[in-house]
Amino acid sequence: MNKFERFLSKSEAFILAIDGEAASGKGTLSKKIAENYNFFYCPTSILYRKLAKKSLEKKITKLDDLLSLALTLNDFKEDGSLYEEEISRKASELASIKEIREILNLHQRQILQNQKRILMEGRDIGTVIAPHADVKLYVSANIEIRAERRFKDQILKNPNLTLEEVKNDLMERDNRDKNRENAPMLIAEDAIILDSSNCNEHEFYEEAIRSITSKISC
Repeated sequence: MNKFERFLSKSEAFILAIDGEAASGKGTLSKKIAENYNFFYCPTSILYRKLAKKSLEKKITKLDDLLSLALTLNDFKEDGSLYEEEISRKASELASIKEIREILNLHQRQILQNQKRILMEGRDIGTVIAPHADVKLYVSANIEIRAERRFKDQILKNPNLTLEEVKNDLMERDNRDKNRENAPMLIAEDAIILDSSNCNEHEFYEEAIRSITSKISC
């Protein structure tokens, strides 16, 4: 059975890696593909967000204590509170620490081994966690568009937030993710690059499925 048949089967082993920038639309896309094609959905940023939330709540700052906490985190279930801006910023900061990444990467590789049909979403899935993935996507979007999307998501929770603050925060996180020494966010050589700037959710999903099926049916 070839890749095309395995992808469409909704039951055969298949690894789909989706990387990309914050607020690029990769999360929404990943969830829809996972639901429609029966993938176990693994948003790897959840581990960093959970570590950020717990460290903020418990006021943990020492590296040894952060590493001990990271060892206990292997639950990829989502929680709406994990997407608050303070947690997002802290998660990005923690993700730049080599020792933390090494521990959380172990959790990610473990779940990759345990699930035969899995969609993993993150920043370095196609380059570090699953370089052997059957298909790799890299999702991007114009910074102005991404800032507007994130602003709309956050403004009800934080009425004092400004669009400029959101844009600056995204740019800072992009810079940190792309330039960190350990596992920077890179585009895998064999990744399909998708830009969601000028698409609505449905159009972008359709484009992604066309791109995936076109690549693996060759």
